[in-house]
Amino acid sequence: MNQLKKYFMVGSAAILMSTANADELGKPVLSWSSGGFAHPESARFDAKRENFYVTNNDGGPMAQKGEGYISRLDKDGKVLDEHWVTGINAPKGIVQYGDLLYIADIQQVRVVDITTGKVKQSITAQDSKMFNGITADAEGNVYISDIVGGAIYRLQGDTLEKWVETDAFSSPNGVLIDGDRLLVVTWGEGMHEDFSTDELGSIFAIDLKTKEVKVLEGAEHIGNLDGIAKVKGNIIVSDSNSGKIFQYSDGKTQLLLESGPGSADISSYGDNLLVPVMFDGHVYSYSLKK
Repeated sequence: MNQLKKYFMVGSAAILMSTANADELGKPVLSWSSGGFAHPESARFDAKRENFYVTNNDGGPMAQKGEGYISRLDKDGKVLDEHWVTGINAPKGIVQYGDLLYIADIQQVRVVDITTGKVKQSITAQDSKMFNGITADAEGNVYISDIVGGAIYRLQGDTLEKWVETDAFSSPNGVLIDGDRLLVVTWGEGMHEDFSTDELGSIFAIDLKTKEVKVLEGAEHIGNLDGIAKVKGNIIVSDSNSGKIFQYSDGKTQLLLESGPGSADISSYGDNLLVPVMFDGHVYSYSLKK
C-alpha cells in the first residue's frame, strides 16, 4: 500500500437556518467522467472560462519534490492540459477568486494567475503541518484547514495566520463558506499516526464574526470526512475512507451515492456535483437535477 493510500484508507436553530429550506435533490446521474489523473484530490469549475481545474497529489501527501501539478479540463471533462500548472509539491484543496486560484500545498498557499497558468506567489505558514481544504469568502479572504495541526488558517492579502484553533474539533478537512459562517468537516477525533481515528468526523459551523463553533445537529460522527459542497441548499460531504457521499438537510444525514474509496474534495457547480476519486485516478460529474 503506497503512502497516499495508507493516509486515506484507515479505518441549534440558528446553525440550521441555511439548510431548513433545502430543495429536494434528484437521483444522482453520471454526466461524465475523466481519468488518467495522479491521485486527484480536488476539482473546481471556472464558470467564466467553462474550465475545470484538478489538483494532482502525485508523490504522496507530504512530498516536497515538486511533482504535484494541476490539470485543466474543458466543460465536458476533456483534458485540455494535463500539466497546466507545475512545480508544486502536494496540492490538495483548490478555490477560485476572480482570476486567481488558491491552492493548499502542505505549509503553503499557492496563488496561481489563471490567465498565465503560472504560480505568482507562494505564502508560507511555518507553524502549520498539512494544509488540506480551502475556500474563499465574498471579500477574497481565504480559509485553509490544517488537518494535522488541527487549526483553521486565514489569508488576508499577503498575511497568512492561524484563525481558529478549538477544543470542539480536531483534524479539520473540507471547508466551505456558507453565508456568514464557515462550514468545516472533520476527519475524526483521536487521529493516530496512521490516520485512523477513535471517532468518526462531523460537520461543524464557525461564525465568521464571533468564531463561535457548533456541531450541526444530526451531522455527528458521519465518517472520515474529506470534502464539502452545497447543491440546492443541501450540504453534501464525502467520506474518503468508505467512498460514501452523504446529503445533510433539515437536521438529517442520509446516503446520496457511493463513488468509491478515495472520494476526496468534492465541489458543486449549478445542480451538479464534482467528485475526484484518488485511488482510481478519475473525476466524476453527477447531475442532481430533480
